Amino acid sequence: MLGAIRKFSKSIYAKILLGIVIIPFVFWGMGSSFTSGSKNVVVKIDKDKFSIQNFSNFIQSFGPVNQENTSAIIDNLLTTFIGNKLIEKEFENFELKLTNVSLGNLIKEQKEF
Repeated sequence: MLGAIRKFSKSIYAKILLGIVIIPFVFWGMGSSFTSGSKNVVVKIDKDKFSIQNFSNFIQSFGPVNQENTSAIIDNLLTTFIGNKLIEKEFENFELKLTNVSLGNLIKEQKEF
């Protein structure tokens, strides 16, 4: 069987097949797989990309202290992280501003407070 593969690799058909595989890479390259830089991106919202480092900082700030991070906890933190980033984008899109006075009024109106 190995001899048949060697014989085929020396034939003109193998060279044509190899040329068909190589030609797209010569003219179009690998596309965006090397240039996009999306390997360390956790989430992309519109044109903003949030990296693993952003998510790691979020986990250090809001994650449970002295507790092992299970997949359920990481999943919950990821959902919270994405939710926070979406809310920030909505604040930017609608140009909302939350002042200390308006925040104080919102807190005072809560029944739990």
